[in-house]
Amino acid sequence: MPRLSRRLISLFTFMTAVVFLVSACGDSDSSRGNFDPGPGASEDRDRGPGPTPDPRMDGQRLHGLWPDVWSQHAPGIKSWEYKVNCAGKNPPTSHTDPCFLSDLTAVNVEAPDGTITELDYDFNTNEYSGEITRRWVKYGPPEGKLPEKGDYIFRYWRGQELAYEQVYPYASDPISYPTDVTWERQGDDILVNWTPPPEADSSMSYKTLIWKTEHDGKTISKLLDWDASSGVMEDVPLEEGVEYSLNVAIYFANGYAYSDYVIFDWPAE
Repeated sequence: MPRLSRRLISLFTFMTAVVFLVSACGDSDSSRGNFDPGPGASEDRDRGPGPTPDPRMDGQRLHGLWPDVWSQHAPGIKSWEYKVNCAGKNPPTSHTDPCFLSDLTAVNVEAPDGTITELDYDFNTNEYSGEITRRWVKYGPPEGKLPEKGDYIFRYWRGQELAYEQVYPYASDPISYPTDVTWERQGDDILVNWTPPPEADSSMSYKTLIWKTEHDGKTISKLLDWDASSGVMEDVPLEEGVEYSLNVAIYFANGYAYSDYVIFDWPAE
């Protein structure tokens, strides 16, 4: 446990950036769990008769924007994540495919208490899973707090011009995290087991995540169904004698919760 405690702060920012998280985007154009609109989701639905929606609440239809305010919950950690993903009718073929977010110079979020947070540009493709991410994102500190309920205002900038302003109402509570995470080498595969949190239901999904403790910016991840308590990650490119960190995250509509870090050396067969 002391070993994990020493690593906790240094691993936190990197881990949450790929949890999904999530990123993520747990949390990509190509995979955001069961609650994601997913590839092919339409923003141009026939709304039928009725009042014209507030354009600040209609960013998905107008500009293909999918903002999120997420809670982060883990052993000893309560924090937040703000992000906005590209969301289009057709799945992207590359993170270089243009979308509304591609050429922005800044994105910031105003919380209900008036605090303004600048997001970071994050367009990439995961080498192992092939997940394509096109987003702006910021992770809260491990010693932070859960998101406050209320309206969050996302502002999108091109230079000094406010290109769009979007309101995201947040009214959610965190969930528990997976526990009792273990692993086993099976040839070139790794079997991961865990105990699910009691809140797990069909609207959620899991991810198993592995990366070197000496961060090289690369993460191996696999998306799994909500009712899983184990999963095999096939043909993992792990190096014998190298130290890795493993955890399991569960994603729900307004956040994620993740297990303790499990530190291990990939053994020889």
